[in-house]
Amino acid sequence: MSSADRGPQSARVIANMVISPNGATILGESSMPLSSPADRRRFHEIRSLARAIAIGGSTFRSEPYTDLPVPVYVASRKLPQQPGVNIYDESPSTLVERALREVGSPVLVEGGVEFVKPLLEKEIINRFFLTRSAIQGDAGFVEIDRCLTNYICVTSEIVDEDRFEIWEPREQI
Repeated sequence: MSSADRGPQSARVIANMVISPNGATILGESSMPLSSPADRRRFHEIRSLARAIAIGGSTFRSEPYTDLPVPVYVASRKLPQQPGVNIYDESPSTLVERALREVGSPVLVEGGVEFVKPLLEKEIINRFFLTRSAIQGDAGFVEIDRCLTNYICVTSEIVDEDRFEIWEPREQI
């Protein structure tokens, strides 16, 4: 079974994250260096199913989020408004609800640790795609297993040196 076969389109809110063995989600100011070619393919496969993308301001500043075919919703107190980007001074959960109301589901959360963590705690994310990379990161540390206490791993596969996992809320199973 492909890691995206569980149907991201059937979930209202999906999220994608890559994490290193030391718990970092960033290497050199971006998550991209942690990503293998297999992870990038999976990332684009999941992204292609999204009706909108929700991120935090830090992710928007450090990753390329221009010229995407779907609306980008950014939670930030500091970023000025920009053409083609929906920037709001809102919490991650309020921003995701706004995106759901305005464009429908699924909304893909690609934000960093501080953006994703409260969404996992409130079980707003219906399907969490996690890549456990073999590459060590240097920032954005998180104890991801603590964040997933209300979730269960429904699929796990190893491709090259990466482990691809899909997590869903226990109550949803």
